Amino acid sequence: MASAKRSPLLRIADRSFRMRRRVVLGWLLALFATIAISNAFGGEYQIDFKTPGAESSKAQTLLQTRFPARAGDEIRAVFAVPAGLPSAASEIDAFLAKAKAASPHVLSVASPTAASASRQVSSDGTIAYGVLQLDVDSTDMPNSQTRAIMATAQAASHPGFAVALSGHAINRVESSNGGGGEGIGIIVAAFVLLLTFGSALAMGLPLLIALFGLGIATALIGLIANVVSTPDFAPVVASMIGIGVGIDYVLLIVTRYRAELQRGRDPHDAVVTSIGTAGRAVLFAGCTVIISLMGLFIIGLNFLQGVAISAAAGVLVVMIASITLLPAILGFVGHKIDKWHLPFLARTHEDDKGLWFRWSRVVQRKPWPMALIGFGVIALLCAPIFSIQFGFPDDGNKPTTRTSRQAYDLLAKGFGPGTNAPFYVALELPAGSDVTGDAATKARDAIDATPGVASVSPAIPNPDGSLALLIVTPDTGPQAKATTQLVHRLRDSVAPQVATATGTTVLVGGFTASAIDITDYMTQRLPIFIGTVVFLSFLLLLVVFRSVLVAFKAAVMNVLAIAAAYGIVGFALDGGSFGGLLGIHEQVPLPAFVPMMMFA
Repeated sequence: MASAKRSPLLRIADRSFRMRRRVVLGWLLALFATIAISNAFGGEYQIDFKTPGAESSKAQTLLQTRFPARAGDEIRAVFAVPAGLPSAASEIDAFLAKAKAASPHVLSVASPTAASASRQVSSDGTIAYGVLQLDVDSTDMPNSQTRAIMATAQAASHPGFAVALSGHAINRVESSNGGGGEGIGIIVAAFVLLLTFGSALAMGLPLLIALFGLGIATALIGLIANVVSTPDFAPVVASMIGIGVGIDYVLLIVTRYRAELQRGRDPHDAVVTSIGTAGRAVLFAGCTVIISLMGLFIIGLNFLQGVAISAAAGVLVVMIASITLLPAILGFVGHKIDKWHLPFLARTHEDDKGLWFRWSRVVQRKPWPMALIGFGVIALLCAPIFSIQFGFPDDGNKPTTRTSRQAYDLLAKGFGPGTNAPFYVALELPAGSDVTGDAATKARDAIDATPGVASVSPAIPNPDGSLALLIVTPDTGPQAKATTQLVHRLRDSVAPQVATATGTTVLVGGFTASAIDITDYMTQRLPIFIGTVVFLSFLLLLVVFRSVLVAFKAAVMNVLAIAAAYGIVGFALDGGSFGGLLGIHEQVPLPAFVPMMMFA
């Protein structure tokens, strides 16, 4: 292996094999050290959904500076009282008082039992809602305090009086209580690997390396959160990507290692040869994924940057583990790689002349017909792309066991679907005017008369009277296209007319408007992101293979493959028979950052 020792990659494989005890011990120490350091100095997860230059961001900034009491998020407490509101007025007020006491961030409470709160009671009096006004965004609301409010609601509920909660703080807690998808993925991967290798030991190596690297990467994400705005779902994304690439990379190397043993090489030479061939592919593949993930910086959104760095860290750690820790473990395994094999699944390299081998020969003999058939299948899979509706799914898509879904259904039943999609309009009044003046009245009337608006609240003034806040309820729900069209109509038509007639600056904000802004922002930049990543990957392939044709072919295949994947997602989200198998029974919008993460 004299030539191997001249290659840095093969020298790493050689030393990892020969110094395997030290390498394994070093990785164990690294795992425990990063976890300990992360537990001691890890940052808080936070998410910044502000879209650069968007009107919703400008409106939020205006509230934070001029009307901080209204800049925080809300939690809605929805009450179902079959006997009517008067029978439960005391229980409602008692609950709202306890909920306010459960968190210092609850700035004020708006009870439906107040004389001026008729808008918060359904026409038949069986459904009502109260509002807990927070002094912080939902991302800054401690989950422990939100859970305390949720526990208070659960304790207050009984037959004849139900309390359900909605709001982005509630959604955060419910999302953190979910999960488990990674575990299911690992179980499925273990089954597929067992079928592939026919050996429990060979199956376990890819899973071991993936989980080992993932443990370190997850701890690193906690440290990353100290310096970059990192959302709480970043570890989940990093886990899914890390498990996927980890299994993929180790599968390549272990497959080559088994083949080299079957050719008569000793374990040392088999390891070095495997790292020199499959390991080189792993380095290239890992670098490509990292480049793709870091391409998310092109989008310019803070929360995506945190996700990108977290996922890239996971890929980097797994990639390094594949070319250092794996050779060390293979040094302990030696010839026992097929130990605990299943006889009816065990196969040797020389005997691997089965279905897929024969299929490859068919494709090679008839390349053009096969290419046309393949392209036709890809085109068919791509077709549903055009039916994809981008946006954020609302609470109506959640399981009925969640309190946010129960609140959503109650509000829609009692007040109409638009009650779940309120947004605000900030009126920056001209000098000398106030909320009772002609300017504010004309602005409110113009908004109220806009098609698609169900109702507009009375103007809520800030302390100095220079700013008024209107709560607008649309006719349709949060994910409806009509709601998106209404927000654009207010901005593009109503606001300029009001500004011209009264000198009032009109800004449409709130979560519903913010979700629309961030969706528009990302969908406009998605082609730029994909094009940039494809171009950078093309350059990397060109450097590695020194062939324009190979690099071009890979770029085209990437674009076709991701387009087909998008098409399958679009087909599922349409809510037909295929979507029904996944629990999707009506059309659901797709968050625009999902295609970006899929491509990366």
